[in-house]
Amino acid sequence: TSGVVESEVCIGDVWRWNDALLQVCQPRWPCFKLALHRHRDDVQARMRSTGRTGWYLRVLEPGEVAVGRAIEVVERHPSAITVADAHIAMADRRLARRALVERVAAHEALAEEWRVPLQQRLDGN
Repeated sequence: TSGVVESEVCIGDVWRWNDALLQVCQPRWPCFKLALHRHRDDVQARMRSTGRTGWYLRVLEPGEVAVGRAIEVVERHPSAITVADAHIAMADRRLARRALVERVAAHEALAEEWRVPLQQRLDGN
């Protein structure tokens, strides 16, 4: 995915990698293991603040893949909610951009791991 950035990749986009069909389902949110590996307590916050953390793909159709082979975008999701938008929504603890948080939380392709906390925030929990 060299050269592809979070502001261009949309939640719900479908990609083909050799025989496998994949769907962008959530931003990557660095965990404590990265901080341990890097020996830096601030690495998670620093990565999240840049919005450059990557994203996760769910497997729609399993298949054999080869390292170094091209990944092709076969379907752009019409909602155009980017991975960067999802980062902004998750970081918006005070709902300053409520409409964006609502759009992201309602996205059918968003992983439950992201949808649930966003919806709880919207519900006031």
